[in-house]
Amino acid sequence: MAVCFTHEERLWYLRQYGSHCLAYSTLQPGMRYFDVPGIGYLAYMQYCGTRFVLGDPICSLDLAPVLIREALSEHSDTCFIQTSEQVAIILKDIHHYYATCLGIETWIDLPSWSLKGTRRKLIRKYVNRGRKTGLRVYELSAKDISHVRSHLLQLRSRWLKSRRNPRRVRFLVRPPTVDDYGVRVFLARLGGELVTELICDPIYGSGSVAGYNINLAHYSPKKCHKHAVTCAVAYALDVFRQERLKYASLGLSPLNGIAPLVGDNPALRVALQAIYRWGNSLYNFRGLAENKHSYCGRSTRAFACTRRWLPVKDILCTLRICNLI
Repeated sequence: MAVCFTHEERLWYLRQYGSHCLAYSTLQPGMRYFDVPGIGYLAYMQYCGTRFVLGDPICSLDLAPVLIREALSEHSDTCFIQTSEQVAIILKDIHHYYATCLGIETWIDLPSWSLKGTRRKLIRKYVNRGRKTGLRVYELSAKDISHVRSHLLQLRSRWLKSRRNPRRVRFLVRPPTVDDYGVRVFLARLGGELVTELICDPIYGSGSVAGYNINLAHYSPKKCHKHAVTCAVAYALDVFRQERLKYASLGLSPLNGIAPLVGDNPALRVALQAIYRWGNSLYNFRGLAENKHSYCGRSTRAFACTRRWLPVKDILCTLRICNLI
């Protein structure tokens, strides 16, 4: 008999086991769930008969094989998108999936975060430029949301219209809100004008917040305002460091750093490499990767796990549920 968690139950599992950078994104609108009491849940979107699971299972790692087995018993036509290497190994070794690198996730170890040294001189350059121009970065408080909501909506609209592909990405990028549980928002103003919004989703562990995932940044289309995003990120990282949190995620650099691996899908790998090389009109893959590399964080591989040797359907469906096509 199918079981469906209440929102409160799902939040409990999220707070206990939501250590993946996309864990909070499992709560975004449009998601469906496979829930197993006492273990946890999988979050997915379904398209053309295939389930696309987002990130890692929200459960303890030692119970992940059980949750995955139960989910595949109910619906075998399932792909897993942006999983950790540990979950990819479970899928590859037990369920005979192809585990193909999807890109690189960048993590910042907050206790050692600093702008000092030559490795982050580009970040420091932008932060100093922001200070000289009078850029002001601050965290949005709950009581001020109603006063800035209209300005945020205008900023988001201008930003979206300036993109190469003016579609709002979803699934791999949680759609923006300003009043979700536990989400923190940082703003940057220049001469009174709102020029940047930075949305940070909580990352949990053992019932408490362990860090934040910088989910999304909106900025004014003016070229000089792009540096305000860097200032906002650096400010947020320093706030998290002072709060003695463990880490922050800059998220995925999609399709960056894909190389042959044992157990991957050669057809999918070649297709993803081709999209990265020629698909920058769909999404700014290369620019995003270069920006995150400048923070000199710790890199981990994220995986797409599929069963089809020729996964044309899986690629097209993933692009569709992400609203890229």
